[in-house]
Amino acid sequence: MKLHRVSALAMSGALVAIVLGLGWTISSQPTIASQASGTTAPPVPVAEVVVRRMAATARFTGHLEASHVVDIVPRVGGLLLSASVPEGGLVERGDVLFRIDPTPFAIRVAQARAGLDRAVALAEQAEREHARLALLSDSGTASRKALDAAMTDRARTAADVLAAKAALAEAELLNSYTEIRAPISGVADRIRIQPGNQVSAARGDVLTRILSTEALFVTFHIDEASFARLGPRGLADLRVEVDVAAEHGDAREGVLDFGGAEFDRSTGTLRLRAVVDNRDGRLKPGMFVRVLLPLTEASDAVLVAESAIHTAPGGRYVLVTDGTGTVVQKPVQIGAVEDGLRVVTDGLTAGERVILKGLVQPGMVVDPQPVSMPATHAGRKGDAS
Repeated sequence: MKLHRVSALAMSGALVAIVLGLGWTISSQPTIASQASGTTAPPVPVAEVVVRRMAATARFTGHLEASHVVDIVPRVGGLLLSASVPEGGLVERGDVLFRIDPTPFAIRVAQARAGLDRAVALAEQAEREHARLALLSDSGTASRKALDAAMTDRARTAADVLAAKAALAEAELLNSYTEIRAPISGVADRIRIQPGNQVSAARGDVLTRILSTEALFVTFHIDEASFARLGPRGLADLRVEVDVAAEHGDAREGVLDFGGAEFDRSTGTLRLRAVVDNRDGRLKPGMFVRVLLPLTEASDAVLVAESAIHTAPGGRYVLVTDGTGTVVQKPVQIGAVEDGLRVVTDGLTAGERVILKGLVQPGMVVDPQPVSMPATHAGRKGDAS
């Protein structure tokens, strides 16, 4: 019995030792794991800032205007016989658009031509009479008074011929106005007076309108602060980028050709106008557009992804890594969006690498994973915050 007790005690002691040893082993594993995790730098994606040569810009809303607009009005009155206007279509300079009844004007031409013939006949008769009296005066058979009268009659009939020619030219000109031709090439508007109606030159009846659209004016207004940033460059031949407001992506270049003489005191803005090419016909007068105006000369600018920019009570900042992988917080000033990247106007320099995402804090040591700078399409070109 005693032997059995000793054996039982020995076995109990061994079992306790095994359990204690096992317990030490289990409890020690988390400690080792936590130590290992504490010494491993977490991987984070970093991208080198993009450096691009560009100018500081400002975006304004403008609208398109035809570079040349002509209201088609009759130069003579009468019955409108026909209209050959391709409403909404292109017309070439010299195309016949309307016809007014030419009958009354043709009659005037005939009358003026008959008057000219009569004046010519009388002038020829006066010329012959003057020649005859001149011979008789030389022989002494005609008085000087008769010769003077013949000279006066010759001059008068010659003047009558000139007047008759002028009357005929006027009648033919008025008759030509019965055909109303396009004075410029462009797009024709709707017909405003239909054939069968009487039209009046005195009333200034507008038959239609032609708009020249191969080149369009872009009119917009800039504020005083933007104008001041232009500096000594001024507005002469300044190039802008014009983009249709309703469909981003159809950007084309325009050249400033007009700047207002003074600021509008009620709005604090200055009216500007640029010329943009429209030979493809995609733009229409009256459309709203976005105008991107360069405010400074082109220089190297730093751009980063929107995801790299953070906001704190003190302002915006980015997180960068130094040569040892340590996270550093840098305050920044931001500008416009350029092709999906945000311009950083102050705070970053070329070659710096920004952290794009990850739960990191300044002072931490991380494992930088180089990636390309991702561009987004959240903002339009020229937008600023």
